[in-house]
This record gives sequence, structure tokens and C-alpha cells, in this order.
Amino acid sequence: MKAYVKFSLLFSDHTEMCCANGKVIGFLLGLTHKRLPDLKARFEIGRLFWGFVAGKYGLSERRLRFFASFVLTLLKVEWLCLRFDSEVESFVVDAAYRGQGIGRSLVDHFVEHLRKANKRTLYLYTNMVSNWKFYEKYGFLKDREFYDNQLSFLRGTKTHGYIYYYRL
Repeated sequence: MKAYVKFSLLFSDHTEMCCANGKVIGFLLGLTHKRLPDLKARFEIGRLFWGFVAGKYGLSERRLRFFASFVLTLLKVEWLCLRFDSEVESFVVDAAYRGQGIGRSLVDHFVEHLRKANKRTLYLYTNMVSNWKFYEKYGFLKDREFYDNQLSFLRGTKTHGYIYYYRL
């Protein structure tokens, strides 16, 4: 998860955080303007890759196969979502704080930011293990379901990912 958050930060240009008792209890990393990573971000992506290959982030066995499954899922999502103009890169609320409106508040702030930037659509990728019902309750619509290489690799069984979108 640590590597995934670092990776998401490299592609995000918007961050929302919620803290309580001196700790982060929720965050949303978003992308307002689709762009290729700059030189510094590419360098950091390379560092993450080599840290992953070296076992810094766990998964010591079959880590190259895991990395390949991660990249395949990432490419699928990017290809399927070319028509959307903004994205939720990563969104997490601590399980102990769910159901208190924190997630709704984080998404509300991001949506307001996107509206001010004259964006039309917001998309996100999620899977059957995550809280996809939250997105539906918020008003996101399911656009697609597809074979999720990364989660299937981790779970050892065929697993599907979902793409949801929201009209702004």
C-alpha cells in the first residue's frame, strides 16, 4: 500500500486530507489535468520500481509477475478512461471512521475543485474488494467491468475491477 500511495502521489495534482487526533484518517488523491509525468516524477517512478524489485515493499516471491499484473491493470484503466477528463487516483478512509461523512466530504471538496476548473467528468477505478457501494450511493455510475490482473494475481482467483464515472 505504501508504494501504491507514493505512486498515486506522483500522478496527482490535488490532495484532500482529513485528520483526527494527530493522525490522517482519510485522504483523496486526484488528477485534475491529465499529463505525462515530468522528469522528476519519472525518476521517482524508477526508484519505486527498483525498490519494489529489491523487495522494499514486500511480496518477495513473484514480485516481477505482480508488477506486470499491476502495469497491465493500470494500462487497461488508462485506455478505457481516455474520454474522462479527471480522476480519483487514490481514496481511503480509515475503517474506524467510516460512516461519519468523511468520505463524502473529501469527494465533495474534490468535485467542487473540478467544477471550478471546468471539468465535465470524473472517473475512478475500484474493485469488488473495495467499498464500491459508496460510489454508487454518492451518484457515480458504473461504466465498465473488466478482468483485474493485479487483484486476480493477489487473490489467486479471477477478480473483476470496475470503472465508475460522475458527471460534474
